[in-house]
Amino acid sequence: MKKLLIVFTLGVVFSCFLLTPLVYAQAAEDEISWDEKLAQMRKEIKDNGYSFTVNYNEACQYKLEDLCGFKPELGPLSGIAADNSTKQMTTVIFKQRSSYMGYYTPVKNQLSCGSCWAFGMVGAVEGLMKKLMGTNEDMSEQWLVDCNPWGWDCGGGFINFNMFITEGAPSEACYPYYGDDYLPCNTSCPHLYFIYDWDWVYLPNVVAPVDDIKQAIMQYGSVAVGVYVSSYFQAYSGGVFNHCTSGSSNHCVVLCGWDDSLGTAGAWRLKNSWGTNWGEAGFMWIIYNCNRVGDSAAYPIPYFGG
Repeated sequence: MKKLLIVFTLGVVFSCFLLTPLVYAQAAEDEISWDEKLAQMRKEIKDNGYSFTVNYNEACQYKLEDLCGFKPELGPLSGIAADNSTKQMTTVIFKQRSSYMGYYTPVKNQLSCGSCWAFGMVGAVEGLMKKLMGTNEDMSEQWLVDCNPWGWDCGGGFINFNMFITEGAPSEACYPYYGDDYLPCNTSCPHLYFIYDWDWVYLPNVVAPVDDIKQAIMQYGSVAVGVYVSSYFQAYSGGVFNHCTSGSSNHCVVLCGWDDSLGTAGAWRLKNSWGTNWGEAGFMWIIYNCNRVGDSAAYPIPYFGG
């Protein structure tokens, strides 16, 4: 028995010895692959005069399908077109602003879980609370991943703020994010953050008009939207993103401001959920209507108006 154990142990050690160089070789291959990608991207950016830069960042260690969990085919489940009287009332305000920065909270990191839909909604509600109270409230994304009744998880989801109406969100401190979906819903945390209602800026599965998104940002702090993400978006490191390509929206982010002087006609300030190592400390400037940014735009509505 002891001899068998010794032989087995030596076999494991020998296997590890053989596999270690392969692991390092794979890591080196992946790094070379990104080196080649970045070289090609930088050449195209230079040749076409694009106004942004790319670099390796923390998000590049994941596959896009692991990061991008916005699934338009899963919705809509609720929501109607925004009220026209509200649009007309706010239009007068935003048309006086060529640039504006709304309300947002610190950038978070969804890791390799495709829970961007949860981060987009939480980011919008946190922005609303900051506009109303002036504080950086930190709400739980994991609660949405674990407890939603629609089966949405790290494999993807859509936009539906109904849980913030019926249940209210717990805090991140009580229900922390762990970037996976294998644990059951935790029902022990107090639910602290409620909204009165929510609505689409324009229509679900449609890119909302620029003016409508602007008025929603001004009135409600920030909005959750879909966008199409490519490897150029994944490697973005600064500037105004204008490498616009067609594709179905696959990622959910927060729009929290704009500047009409950027790009050819203006750009959105986009807050991502891939950590502060991505982009400009977790943010991006992206020109209006690029990569379907503004798709299925939606906002939470507070009690007592907003």
